[in-house]
Amino acid sequence: MSFLDMKHFREIRNIQELELLDESLSWAIRYNGASRTYYGRQGFLEITLFKRKGWLAIPVSDIDSFTQTFQQQLYEALISHKYFDLQILLLDPKGFAGYSGTPTMDSLEEFRFETRPYYSVLFSGVPEPDFAIISIVSDYYIVAGEADFIYQVFGSDIQARFSQFQDFAMSEGSDFFKEQLTMLCNQLKDEYEKAEVGTEFRITP
Repeated sequence: MSFLDMKHFREIRNIQELELLDESLSWAIRYNGASRTYYGRQGFLEITLFKRKGWLAIPVSDIDSFTQTFQQQLYEALISHKYFDLQILLLDPKGFAGYSGTPTMDSLEEFRFETRPYYSVLFSGVPEPDFAIISIVSDYYIVAGEADFIYQVFGSDIQARFSQFQDFAMSEGSDFFKEQLTMLCNQLKDEYEKAEVGTEFRITP
């Protein structure tokens, strides 16, 4: 049974293909399930982003950055960098599923809306990923990839993106999430770019 009602991505049913994609993704992130309730949902993932050579990582909220303008910039960056094969892996503790497709405005919109209830990653590249967009259960994303890709997606004022995410963090209802998301923002802003390859950054609260 498919988890998502996808029209622009096909479900990957071949176990070997799924395992290959999961192995590729392991160069960028590690995820571990735990028994915990998160935003009222049973099941929780701890997701760790690795520092990769030449990569930057930008946290963005759904409200601030997943707009039509942002998606157009993302689409143009994907085409410019020849990232024509897109994969989605759902990392939900209750199920693991994969999808593949091509970059279009419709497919990017579908990724945004269909994966909102899940931990998921949109990426391209085997045996190692070219970039990764990690969705943390509908509220925020981490966009990670080589610097020229990141600048094409976000423009030259990267610091403004961190400031927007800081505002998003401070709008969170609980002090715990304010603290955790602020810490995440500061780590990615101040440490990720200059960190040694392989350094780990936890990106879930």
